[in-house]
Amino acid sequence: LKCDTLLAAIGRQGIVYDADGGMVVAGPGEENRIVRGLSGDGSIRYPDGGPVRSGDLPGHRALRGEILESCRFVIRDRGDEDIHIAVSSSPVITGEAVSGAVVAWQDVTGEEQARRRMEEANTLLEGLFENLGDIVGIQLPDHTIVRYNRAGYELLGMTPEEAKGRKCYELIGRTGPCAVCLDAGGRVIDANETMVRRFSQDREDVIGMNTFELLPPDIARVYSDRLHDAVDLGKPIRFEDIWEGRRYDTVLYPVRDARGAVTRVAVIARDTTEIRQAEDTLRKRTHDLNERIKELSALYTVSRIIEQPGISLDEIFCEVARALPSGWQYPEDAVVRITVYGREFETEGFRVTPWRQASPIVVHAETVGQVEVCYLHDRPEEDEGPFLREERSLIDTIAGRFGRTMERFQARECLEKSESQFREITQQSFDMIYTCYHEGGIELNESPIIRDRSVIGVHVVGRDITERKQNEQLRQQVFEQIERNIEQFAVLGDHIRQPLQVILGMTNLLEEGVAVERIQEQVERINGYIKDLDRGWIESRQVREFLRKHELA
Repeated sequence: LKCDTLLAAIGRQGIVYDADGGMVVAGPGEENRIVRGLSGDGSIRYPDGGPVRSGDLPGHRALRGEILESCRFVIRDRGDEDIHIAVSSSPVITGEAVSGAVVAWQDVTGEEQARRRMEEANTLLEGLFENLGDIVGIQLPDHTIVRYNRAGYELLGMTPEEAKGRKCYELIGRTGPCAVCLDAGGRVIDANETMVRRFSQDREDVIGMNTFELLPPDIARVYSDRLHDAVDLGKPIRFEDIWEGRRYDTVLYPVRDARGAVTRVAVIARDTTEIRQAEDTLRKRTHDLNERIKELSALYTVSRIIEQPGISLDEIFCEVARALPSGWQYPEDAVVRITVYGREFETEGFRVTPWRQASPIVVHAETVGQVEVCYLHDRPEEDEGPFLREERSLIDTIAGRFGRTMERFQARECLEKSESQFREITQQSFDMIYTCYHEGGIELNESPIIRDRSVIGVHVVGRDITERKQNEQLRQQVFEQIERNIEQFAVLGDHIRQPLQVILGMTNLLEEGVAVERIQEQVERINGYIKDLDRGWIESRQVREFLRKHELA
């Protein structure tokens, strides 16, 4: 009866031992896993996973006179699930001696699981809190700092120990709080110096006034709607407003009382003018970069069209006119016309408008046409009317490219005309003329045909020179005969001169008379003829040397 009384006192979850450590009674039953674990079956361990020795079991320690209060143990259940228990034990004293022990436990598995989930959630929240890019702080109602996240400490340049316990507004050189506090009706309860200066009134005058009386009517309506939303929904409301040329990021935080009713609204307004300006600058630069990409794409398209093999000028102008609007800032509203030598190539719906940009097409220093781009509707003002400075450069570049392309086409036409004339001349020539290429298997070294610094063939001109060769042979024979005659004349002169000398010598032996004089006169006469022959022979030799010198003989 006494044991049952003890079990009833401990809620039927306990064990009663006698002085020898024997189990007197246990509840709610000896088959209970907790009972067996506490009795030392080896399934009990400490929360850190360490085993519990037999002498350290709660009952044994109680029998030694120790008192345990809410010691935590873990018992492995049959389903391999851990049962967490909180155990208390105390000895039973009878007359100054330990006559037994009482062990009571409570299943705290649900509590332990909730604690672990809470720890996991806290770890997750702590990680999010510390790694947020925005500054997050925890403060008491009197603005005393409890802690900030890492971004907050980095901004302040302080350690957690240096910041803890100080007022938040002290860290940024202020002497008062940074927020405006309103009641549910919009009445100002508290305001910092920044907000007071914004309202251009004294702080004492601002406190107690309705916010809507301090703001311009249009802004007051916005604040009124947002304030009612924050109060009705009980959630923070964030919006942006512009006041006196400055941008403000404003957040309305509802503040609840002990009963959960929204009684106040904390207003935090941050001047984001510089941030917005930086964003606008970045947005503009991104827009400008996209425009440059469009212009480069338009130039690439024009180059691709012009470089197509076999394309005509008319086809170039038509295709470029269709592709050109994509390079301008508002392609959906742009129309193009290309005029060359009075001929027009234009996109559908083209018409001249006040928003026009044009560039001349110049060929060999002569203006032969122009490229025009027009917007059909008015557009915001830029560098040149509604057109960008880069679009002026783009249209000038394309017009210049047209001029060079037309010069190239004209040069090609002139070359083709010259080749046609040359071909006509060769066809009408009496000489045989033909062209031979290396692909035909013939290699010649004279009159090469050169293309891209490589010899691809040779021009050969053939002519019938049979008659010329015959004349040259006949002339050679005549020259040779003349040379032989010259040599014979020299020999003949010597042959005649010797007999004459004999005759002249014989007359000197005869008596003088008419006959002797007559013979001497004839000898001198013949000798004169021989001298003439000698002079002719000398002149003939000079003529022969001249002919040989000039390869005429």
